[in-house]
Amino acid sequence: MVTNFQLPQRFQVINGTSSFDAGIRILPFSGASAVATVVSGKLVSKLKVPSIYIIVVGAIFQVIGYAFLGTLQPSQSIPKKIYGFQVIAGVGCAFSYSNLMMLVAFVVEKRDAAVTLGAMNQFRGMGSAIGLAIVTSIFNYHTGSQLRKLGVAEPLTLVITQPHKSVPHALQDDVRTILSNGYNQQMLTLCAFGAAQVPVALLLWKRKQLVAV
Repeated sequence: MVTNFQLPQRFQVINGTSSFDAGIRILPFSGASAVATVVSGKLVSKLKVPSIYIIVVGAIFQVIGYAFLGTLQPSQSIPKKIYGFQVIAGVGCAFSYSNLMMLVAFVVEKRDAAVTLGAMNQFRGMGSAIGLAIVTSIFNYHTGSQLRKLGVAEPLTLVITQPHKSVPHALQDDVRTILSNGYNQQMLTLCAFGAAQVPVALLLWKRKQLVAV
């Protein structure tokens, strides 16, 4: 959820793309997630790979993908490598989420399955909202004071108006660098979220590992 909100915003604010163009440029993440969901299902159903292994691998992919996305430079041009980073992160998200979804039916009593699925979807929505609030707060904290030092009276309006349209030309490079660092901080926060999934996933560890088939 955070990726789908923040990466298109970065494309618009830092790179000056249109909203439509920004949406197109997030497709590697969405496409990789869709393909990885299918691949994950095949690994479990055909090869009987324990779900916990795929979940941990997915978390590691998230760490790698978001760590790379957190190193992007403030250049107005869009580097080609960002699409590869999106693919890595998308695969990681799909591996973890799809397998956790499938495991629900195997870790609860049959009578509780419907309630558990409903609760999981609620927690997913709530977690997305909380995650988005966290990274937005990090962005605001990181960029607000620095932009005010440059004389930008209302720094948060830059996210809407785009710096190349609303900031004096002499300040545009500095403003773009500050905002780019703010977006990088958001991606590194997602990297930390991915790393936190590993010890949590290991709570599912059993002598005979669960296979969601």
